[in-house]
Amino acid sequence: MTWKKGEWILAVGGVWFLGGLVRLPVQSQTHAVSDICPREAYAGGAGFRLAVKGSGFRAGTPALNSVVEWIPLSSTVGTAPPPLERLDTSFVNGGELTATVPQRLITQQGQARVRVVTGDQASQPVPFRVLGRDGIVQLTICQLTPAATTVERPETEITVYGAGFLDAVISPAPSSQATVAQWVLGRNRVLLPTTYVSHAEVRVRAPSSVLANVGEASITMVCPARCNLLPSEPARFTVNPLPAIAVDPPMEPGVVQVPYTPRRLTVSGGTRPYGRWRTVGNLPPGLRLEPSSPTDAATATISGQPSMAGPYSFRVEVDDSAPAMAATAVRPEQVLVEAQPDLSYPGLPANGRVPADEQVLFRVASQRTSTLRMQGELVVTFEPEPTTNTGDGDEVGFLRGSTPVRSVAFTIESGCGQPCGSSEIRLRTGTVAGRITLKVNSMAMGRLQIPDSVRDRWTTPYDLVAEAPSISDVLVCKDSEESFTVTILGYSTTRDMQEALFELTPGSRGRLKTSSLSKAVAGEFRRWYDSLDSRRFGSSFAYVQGFRVLGPVSDISAISANIRNRINWGRFRPVDLERAPRCGVR
Repeated sequence: MTWKKGEWILAVGGVWFLGGLVRLPVQSQTHAVSDICPREAYAGGAGFRLAVKGSGFRAGTPALNSVVEWIPLSSTVGTAPPPLERLDTSFVNGGELTATVPQRLITQQGQARVRVVTGDQASQPVPFRVLGRDGIVQLTICQLTPAATTVERPETEITVYGAGFLDAVISPAPSSQATVAQWVLGRNRVLLPTTYVSHAEVRVRAPSSVLANVGEASITMVCPARCNLLPSEPARFTVNPLPAIAVDPPMEPGVVQVPYTPRRLTVSGGTRPYGRWRTVGNLPPGLRLEPSSPTDAATATISGQPSMAGPYSFRVEVDDSAPAMAATAVRPEQVLVEAQPDLSYPGLPANGRVPADEQVLFRVASQRTSTLRMQGELVVTFEPEPTTNTGDGDEVGFLRGSTPVRSVAFTIESGCGQPCGSSEIRLRTGTVAGRITLKVNSMAMGRLQIPDSVRDRWTTPYDLVAEAPSISDVLVCKDSEESFTVTILGYSTTRDMQEALFELTPGSRGRLKTSSLSKAVAGEFRRWYDSLDSRRFGSSFAYVQGFRVLGPVSDISAISANIRNRINWGRFRPVDLERAPRCGVR
């Protein structure tokens, strides 16, 4: 702080008094006052409400609350000013405070000042004039309470805070000295019944007729007759549309024990703040309505997990804060909760055993008709039986063209149950003994995602059991007049192959010293099934055995071949050797 040489400086209660002017020490500011309303009042008038606009205002602990201070000025040079007075202050938001100025602070005309103090920091003060009765306080509207209502409400009382209001009875006819509120909305312009409270407050009645249309109305304080006062600046009063609730996405059927896709409800229109959200009627058990905040919630959510099937009707309601009579937003809803679908796979064997080396046609179907479209993914897994050595089951899968795949998409249309189900799916069972398992890997019903706990019930195993070898063909060709080769084609669901057997039938011109030959084949088959080349063939095989005859091949008319695994022998397949072609020649 600086001063000129010769100035009289006096320290009074922490306030610097300099030549009859008060200079207040100001800390570094985190808030500021931009305007006050009203800026003037009549001396000796009633106390009034003061609106303070600015920035950085705070509400918190008492030590940190923003408080409006009234700074009176001494009218006599050289005397100490009256002490500062902290006003009863209400926090509106970070940019607005309201304070009550008691009548005793405006008993004499002069100029006071107003500032805001937060903790140990004070804003720059702004002036406030107290005029004598010969002065003119301009008509001013500082605040409307309420400042909004909802259309089609009954008569509503509006308190107008400001300055310059004149005392008179307005009804039945305006007096020459009366100030009255004028309402303008569109082409509707009307003077409202006005009751004088003080020079800084009047009460206005807005009849239902002026609240019949939605829009932004203006309220102006005027003198209908001559009173040398200009109309006040208009204050805005909002007539809001009736409140309404929207739901996104729209409500749709639910499924028992399936989490319901949350629905967001939003209320619009009406007069804020909004009241308590509630449901009336039968909300499905397991679902709940939750507002986004405890007070003034413009949104809420319906979510949960339905626990009981059936049709349910309910409505969602929320009240607004229209002053004369709250308006209620109502949203009627109907929700069907369905029982869980019961999927099956018609076309696959009911006994849980599938044949080897087959292509089985089946569908995914629901035993119950649903109003929701079902879409999902079906996967197949294969686990070879322990005795099949390195069985891999690469042949097992859903056929897409000629290539087996391990997953396939399916769809069951809404309203479609067991009679139609999904489109046909082709399952290739392969040639390896083991367990084929079908599992619904994912599924949605409408927007509902079916959880694992439900989908696991549709997991179904099918056993491809170990059986005796299946011999599809025996091929014989002659290498020379003394030798020939036998090829046995087939598959063995168990790869534990043990023995091959060949029985010879003599020709018409000779006798055979050897009529039956057997050979252990376990080692050869193990090497084949362990090789990478065998993977794409499952358990199929082509066993080749060569023979050399001590004499002409023509002494043998036919040969029968068979092969045995750990289960049993296959079926003998005889071949006419006399008609066998030469090897390498078709």
